[in-house]
Amino acid sequence: MYTRDIAEQAGELYGISVSAGNVSNAANAAVPEVHEWNGRPLESLKTAGFPPRTPTMTGREAGVSNPAFRA
Repeated sequence: MYTRDIAEQAGELYGISVSAGNVSNAANAAVPEVHEWNGRPLESLKTAGFPPRTPTMTGREAGVSNPAFRA
């Protein structure tokens, strides 16, 4: 997106008048902070584990006599 496009968007969205030069100056001022942020070390991720599987009974162990139900 060009600086003139951003200036137009600011006018349409917020009703303010911003020159393309001011947009460019603001973007240039933010570049060092963006580079610093991109170069930061990432925190270690703590992955969520799944709880151990709860043992379940099969139909045969539960005493079900329906042959269509047996595993």
